[in-house]
Amino acid sequence: MRRLRQASQILFLALFVYLLFVAYQGRVAHPWTDLFFRFNPLAALAAMIAARAWIPRLGLALVTVAVTLVVGRVWCGWLCPMGTLLEWLRFKRARELTSPLSPRWRTVKYILLFGIVFAALWGNLTLMLLDPIALVTRTMTTAVLPALNHAITRAEMALYPVRFLRPPINLIERGLRGPVLPLAEYAFAANVAIALLFFGIIALNALADRFWCRYLCPLGGLLALLSKVALIRRLVGSECNRCAQCVGTCPMDTIDPARGYESDPGECTVCYDCLTACPQNGIGFRFRPQRDQQLAPVWRKYDPSRRQA
Repeated sequence: MRRLRQASQILFLALFVYLLFVAYQGRVAHPWTDLFFRFNPLAALAAMIAARAWIPRLGLALVTVAVTLVVGRVWCGWLCPMGTLLEWLRFKRARELTSPLSPRWRTVKYILLFGIVFAALWGNLTLMLLDPIALVTRTMTTAVLPALNHAITRAEMALYPVRFLRPPINLIERGLRGPVLPLAEYAFAANVAIALLFFGIIALNALADRFWCRYLCPLGGLLALLSKVALIRRLVGSECNRCAQCVGTCPMDTIDPARGYESDPGECTVCYDCLTACPQNGIGFRFRPQRDQQLAPVWRKYDPSRRQA
């Protein structure tokens, strides 16, 4: 199952990067360049609230909502390019910390979520900069790809006077210039600030694995609220011998030994790492038992109350 999830992450990250290259080239717009935004429920919600109208182009976000209501927060564990990058760029120091951050830090993502929705009520979408798809897209198209293009162009200009290097440089130009690299060099305002924000988020992984996903991501906050009533949950069976192997493998640190090694469905990204680590096969993801079909949300101390909202 882990290999299947990794294959899914690689596939969707590659698709995301390809669409970014298409968008960055500045040529005829690809009809699916904004594919990830179309499936993004936070982008759809904020845009439609600000526009006071239904936007058909963003209607595919209902697919993500429906999937989340059935199987939980799989977007974060299987599809999200930001989540994939943060999972791959892990720090050993974060796993060695003996005093993890307080669970109340998870409230921050709900504050950002409500801030985005409230601002959208006034027609302001500035805080959508903190949406993970928007953040990765802006970073790549305004900072990383222009910097890469500039570095390649300057290296070619420096090496082109060397006669025997001209044929390979010409070959690279014919192969990359246009299909991959743009014909012109672009410079964007605030590109340094956006890059610093992005790499600062990656640096926060030194404090906790997937720090952004746990504590800050507003899209994750929206999906967490939907996952509270998901039909399929992680359940601990009678075979569990309390060995705590699953606790150390959970990238979201949502498995609570004090609650019988149950996890918060709003924080679980359905990565299945706990299943792989369990030596007793005491964990499973399945429909809630018949007696629990009321699907009452499991509310924790870090979740927002109606009064706080």
